[in-house]
Amino acid sequence: MPDPQLVFRRARVGDLPGIVALLADDELGAKRENPALPLDPRYTAAFAAIA
Repeated sequence: MPDPQLVFRRARVGDLPGIVALLADDELGAKRENPALPLDPRYTAAFAAIA
């Protein structure tokens, strides 16, 4: 079976739930991130500021 190719692309707003879930899935992030849906609007605002 051939190795799958990785594809890199810029994150999109629709990726935010997955990104926040990844951040929350470690010891430090679990204390400060909230992956509950709907996401806190501050995540969207922060994404817009850096995108």
